[in-house]
Amino acid sequence: EQVRHGLLESTPWVVRFADRGEAVSGPVVPGSVTSTASVEVPGLEILHDFVTEEEAQILLGEFDARAWDTSIRRRVQHFGHAFDYSRLALGEAPAE
Repeated sequence: EQVRHGLLESTPWVVRFADRGEAVSGPVVPGSVTSTASVEVPGLEILHDFVTEEEAQILLGEFDARAWDTSIRRRVQHFGHAFDYSRLALGEAPAE
């Protein structure tokens, strides 16, 4: 709650929407995954230093304080409904 309040009070929020373009069939992927630094995503704007180093550490602490699901090959956290990896479908919301 303290982080949320601090962000709301100290950070200007900007919301922008992308214009709808022509439909593309299938996923759009770069030719090489070695470097995607030059990949442009229409409507995406990167805000460097959006949070301070101190705010980042607080946010990371908040995430690490929550339970991690390690039932698959990586650890995940679900916010709201969980994904049921055994059924490959939306699962029930985790108990808090």
